[in-house]
Amino acid sequence: MRDRRWRRAGQTRLDRWIDAVGITVPSNLLPELLMFTGAAWLARAWYRYHGEFEPAQIGRLIRDEAVSQMRPRAVRLTGEILGHGTPGLIWSPDLVLRDSSGMVFVLYRQSIPLARLIFAVSTPESLTGKTVELECWFRRGLRPYVEMSKLTTADGQTYRAYPRWVQQVIAAAAIVIGYFWLTA
Repeated sequence: MRDRRWRRAGQTRLDRWIDAVGITVPSNLLPELLMFTGAAWLARAWYRYHGEFEPAQIGRLIRDEAVSQMRPRAVRLTGEILGHGTPGLIWSPDLVLRDSSGMVFVLYRQSIPLARLIFAVSTPESLTGKTVELECWFRRGLRPYVEMSKLTTADGQTYRAYPRWVQQVIAAAAIVIGYFWLTA
């Protein structure tokens, strides 16, 4: 009950402010804005996670200056997992990968709630010292890193991260909800 009054009061204040400023807001603005946001989010997810995974070595990736956080390179790396990305932090799902040419931080980004924690507590210790093949996106932030898509061990175990798919599904849902809201 209190929540409804608060929403009505907030909406009334917003309406008064809009009237005072003299802005005319069309009734279909919110659904169109939701559809635009969904489309922009979909384009962003596609741009951040595009490309075919190609074999690479860490040393050559480190020297590549054309890569950024928004312009990654889809790569396939083979190397040994050295351990947690943050040494001693047992709830850190991130890893460190080493091949013959260098080392790189492996970011395990996950959009599914608590999936990072479950991976962190259950998996990195078992991967330490193992040779793995990693499909990932090489990016540059404050330091170079790779964002994991799929990690496969030599004995066939596979671990995946789904940020691209979750973001695309949520963006598509925003577009669909906005469309039905607009046509209702």
